[in-house]
Amino acid sequence: MKSRWAMALAGAALVALTSQAGQTAVLIKQRSAASAAVTPGKWHASWSKCKKYAEENGVPLIAVWSNGDSCGHCVGFESSVNSAYFKNWMKTSGIVFMFTYPGDGGDGKIASKFFHWCRKNTNTAYPFVRIYWPKGKVDVATIGDKVDGNKDGTTGGKKAVAFFKDKLKKFNPVKADPELPYSIEFDPNYTPGEQNANDVTNGMDSIEALYGTPVALPSNIFTRADWAFSGWAKSATGAVAFKNEASVKELTTKSNAVVKLYARWTRMTYGTYYTGVQYTIKPTTYAGAAYAGYKPASAIAGLTWNATKGCYTGKPTKAGTYKVTFKMTGKSNVVRTFVVEKDGIELAEAEGKYVDIDTSTKLDSAITAVSGGLTDVTVTGLPDGLTAREGVISGRPTKPGEYAVTVKGTSAKGQKLSTTYTFTVKEGNAILLNGLAHADELWAFTNDDLSYSVAVKVKHEDGSYELVKPAAAEIEVLDAEENPVDNVFAFANGTLTGTFSESGVYTVTVKTTVDEEELSLGFTVNVLEGEEENSEENNEENSEENNEANP
Repeated sequence: MKSRWAMALAGAALVALTSQAGQTAVLIKQRSAASAAVTPGKWHASWSKCKKYAEENGVPLIAVWSNGDSCGHCVGFESSVNSAYFKNWMKTSGIVFMFTYPGDGGDGKIASKFFHWCRKNTNTAYPFVRIYWPKGKVDVATIGDKVDGNKDGTTGGKKAVAFFKDKLKKFNPVKADPELPYSIEFDPNYTPGEQNANDVTNGMDSIEALYGTPVALPSNIFTRADWAFSGWAKSATGAVAFKNEASVKELTTKSNAVVKLYARWTRMTYGTYYTGVQYTIKPTTYAGAAYAGYKPASAIAGLTWNATKGCYTGKPTKAGTYKVTFKMTGKSNVVRTFVVEKDGIELAEAEGKYVDIDTSTKLDSAITAVSGGLTDVTVTGLPDGLTAREGVISGRPTKPGEYAVTVKGTSAKGQKLSTTYTFTVKEGNAILLNGLAHADELWAFTNDDLSYSVAVKVKHEDGSYELVKPAAAEIEVLDAEENPVDNVFAFANGTLTGTFSESGVYTVTVKTTVDEEELSLGFTVNVLEGEEENSEENNEENSEENNEANP
């Protein structure tokens, strides 16, 4: 958390401290690589990245140029900033720190640029403090022996902290316009194909925000198998900054900026496996370290643990969730959860092993496996009117009865699977269109006056049937892109009437209720371009007008 004074410095304050002296090995070792992401409270190597971060996040930037041993004041200053007091202040300051030295060739040779700028703009008593401010305002101050504490690190550390606080508070922070617009994007923070993880699914739309107005983050819809969503971070490797659906504000001071928040994950299980499939499972820690030398305290049925290689081998034999504690002398215990499922065939739209359908219903049911895809599919025993093609059972059954349908195939894991379902085909209540219970495809022209009779075939307890006109019906019309089309049909007195004004392929669904049972019938109308409405009358009117104009 930033200290109160640092928070008050929100704006694009950029502070650069330089000293002309020799190479400083201690600070060089502490700084992050130029390729690393910028984090406040730590030393960094890239001036351009630090400056960009400071400007976008409204925090100060202190950059150090030093050559160490050749300058007594610089040696004292280095002792100050390496003290525990100064380092503790760094961590909570909210400030970005950057260090460079003579000969540091990276980042556009910024070390040389710092040195020459300071020599030009101040005297030669080292170190220097250079303060950048928005709109080009610059302040230069000489530290000299004010912060080194005569090489006493703790005393110097306190002096350095006091010096920076005093210098920075003389500047007023640049306040952002409360109506400043920016947007927030959401990153799943995972690349499909990484070790020990599954694909992230779904996507999230960005949201718009105003600087001075709190905005609620949308509920996370990213999913990652075997992992739980922990919250949102400001960087890909950062700690969780916001919980799900948290209220946030003032994430940037830059107009029309794009702020990206990154999903952070906590592993729930190590992985999901299937019975009867041969595996070599080599678990690793989140950092990628192997478990060689560890021993599991419990077993997974069908798998053998090799402590030397740190892996399981074999075929799981029993489905279940296995929470395994791995132990090794001198190391902390590690707990991982393994899920074993029984692979099998799944039939869409099937309730358990039964599919109840009547003679007015068209079936369109995909065949898959629990573990994913299914190949080499064969289906036997289907009722008349149903076919299996390319992994889908479709059609309209024509004969009532119970049918034992056997589905076979090879799962994505290479297993030969077989499942038998019971299909129950019954004759029940059904909607009839022009006397038919399955008017799949009709044809028409634009501007045709269409009329279809709608009746319901009602089955009585004694097995007899009766045709009745429904008192009301709900009509839905969708175009080829599944967009609703309004005001096409009207329903009255058992008749559906209407006109299509544009050509295309339309899906029509008729819904009604009989004895509290909801019935529906869908059909397709292929509409071709017809002649213009009242074209003969228009021609006659045009002819009369021409005669009047040319007597």
